[in-house]
Amino acid sequence: YSLRVIARQGLMGSGVIAEEFIPEGAAVCEYAGELIKARETTMREKVYQASNLFYLYNLNPDYDCEFYWAIDATRAGNVSRFINHKCADFNLRCQRLAASFSYSRDRGVPGRIVLVATRDIQPGEMLSYDYDTFNVAESELGIDMQKLVRCYCGHPECKHWVF
Repeated sequence: YSLRVIARQGLMGSGVIAEEFIPEGAAVCEYAGELIKARETTMREKVYQASNLFYLYNLNPDYDCEFYWAIDATRAGNVSRFINHKCADFNLRCQRLAASFSYSRDRGVPGRIVLVATRDIQPGEMLSYDYDTFNVAESELGIDMQKLVRCYCGHPECKHWVF
């Protein structure tokens, strides 16, 4: 589908709009970037947080897993890295493709991420998805609230934190 990155939009930063109609259920784009392992992910997260860059996408649900993989779209990525977060009423969702459809299972890579339309998207409409919004249970696990990213989606159901 034809997508266009638009310039910084206030506190939300750059964004992406659809330049054509996208039907519900359509695969819009892949979240692309450099595939990195746990140790490299941890090192880069520290550097990126200091620079307010957040283009790492976790591929593993278990953050403590020694085989942790992430997609880093900071240095090499595509239009997907500019798609903004929204707490509710987002028009995309992430869908994991199994490793058998993408990378060799020998490497232990858990697959790829594709952004799929949750509803019909009209031309000119801003694209958005939930980045994994702050969960109250996470604060009980000792996550440092000072290091989380504030949400500026402006939706009435905004949870105030992206992650």
